[in-house]
Amino acid sequence: MGEKRCWASLVWAVSFALAWPGSGPAALEKETESPTFTYQGSLRVDGTAVTGAYDLQFILYDAEVDGARVGPELTAEGVELRDGLFTVDLDFGPKAFIGEARWLDIAVRPSGSAGEFTPRDPRQPILSTPSATYADSSAQARFAVRAGDADLLEGLTVEQIRDHSTGGVQRLVREFELAEGATVSAGQAVSFVAGTSRIQPGYLPEGLGPKQIFHPGDTFYHAMAALGPNRFVLAYAQTGNSFAGAAVIGELQAADNTIAFGQEFVFNAENTGGISVAMLDEDRFVVTYARPGGIGGAIVGEVSGMTISYGAEHVYAEANSNTVGVAALSPTSFIATWDPLNPPIMGGVRAAKVSGGEVTFGEEAIFNVSHTLFTSATPLSSERFVVTYRDDANGNVGTAFIGRVAGTSVIGEGERIFNAGAASIPRSLSLAGRGFVTAFADATNADVGTAVFTQLEPSTVIGIAREGRMAPASVPVTLLTRGSLSDTHNSLETGATYFAEPGGNLVPNDTGVRIGVAVSATEILVLE
Repeated sequence: MGEKRCWASLVWAVSFALAWPGSGPAALEKETESPTFTYQGSLRVDGTAVTGAYDLQFILYDAEVDGARVGPELTAEGVELRDGLFTVDLDFGPKAFIGEARWLDIAVRPSGSAGEFTPRDPRQPILSTPSATYADSSAQARFAVRAGDADLLEGLTVEQIRDHSTGGVQRLVREFELAEGATVSAGQAVSFVAGTSRIQPGYLPEGLGPKQIFHPGDTFYHAMAALGPNRFVLAYAQTGNSFAGAAVIGELQAADNTIAFGQEFVFNAENTGGISVAMLDEDRFVVTYARPGGIGGAIVGEVSGMTISYGAEHVYAEANSNTVGVAALSPTSFIATWDPLNPPIMGGVRAAKVSGGEVTFGEEAIFNVSHTLFTSATPLSSERFVVTYRDDANGNVGTAFIGRVAGTSVIGEGERIFNAGAASIPRSLSLAGRGFVTAFADATNADVGTAVFTQLEPSTVIGIAREGRMAPASVPVTLLTRGSLSDTHNSLETGATYFAEPGGNLVPNDTGVRIGVAVSATEILVLE
């Protein structure tokens, strides 16, 4: 009985060392010839690292509780531990890791003992790609809850949280490469740079990024088309250059939502109006526009890096129509927007369904009941869209209406002002799968051509940096898992709920991105 009580107070710190054939998820989606991986960890008894020989037992399951065994039961006998550290090679068979979640049941006993193994509870989660990820425990990390109990902690006092404690705290930690130029401090919240596996301090908040000038003079008739997740072409008329039509390539910078623009390239040196642009592929686009006399022209642009070259101009029709916008949401649905030439000049939108050659329109939805000009539409998803326009009854401010489609009905999600002053010919484009970029002539800044990115939801905080590092480097991160403990902080207010600021610092003020509750001056219990 005494031996069993002793082992019940075990505290573990276990880690994965990469020893897999191949790398990344793709390597685990198929059977491998050598599924052995090296499992490293440490063993402590009453907070003290042990030295000596121990028998370790490993059983792999397909669930955190109960579930079915995966592969054979493995026993490593007489494993020598030095200062608590051990290393074993495990092989659960070629079908053990095929992309599904797995949990490792670990038990221990002194080497040479005939007694039963003492299990480690709860089971250790193993990610589908066991790269540099490890589950860490600390005797100093005093407050924890069992898996699934984090919901019970909502609104509890620190004393009540202690009552839910298990005495050993679990945390998943993984090394991530820092983004170029990034510097992170221990205790800061971190997030992925969009579209990459690198991390940066803080996160990108919902809302507008900084304005970027793409043309130093007046601009008009803006139109955009995406050329990739973060790349687009922007076409417009240079008002101060006899309304010459020009285009420029823009790239959204994932780290901070700024936009980098290349050189401008003129496609029509004469008066240009009614511009629209569409992507042919990632390296080609077509621009249509109105030439003097209402003649419609079309020209194909070819992109190499940030450079544009044009083919020959083609005349296709006369173009002398009112401002309208159209956005395809799927192969069988679209929305159409307009601002009528004659009163009442209200902004309207209708959804439509397409079946063969038949088109069925839904009811008209008015998104702005006052004078509306320069409407354009762009899809955000198969059901969601944004309409940008100039609200003439509200000081000509640049406004975006966000809506979604249910069948042939339009449901409004609200408006957002993207420019507090007057904005002429605003045009928007869905970009990066997380928001949209809007180009316009900024009347608050001499009508210069301006673009701004709107993030619809904040990016996701993935964890807390455990050490301060500066790129190029990797940094260990405590992943945010409910019920885990982050212990790399200082001067916390015990009992206060902490939130992440966009810059990564944690504060006891509600920023909308909650991390957890402080259970000591240095520890935060994760509740998200």
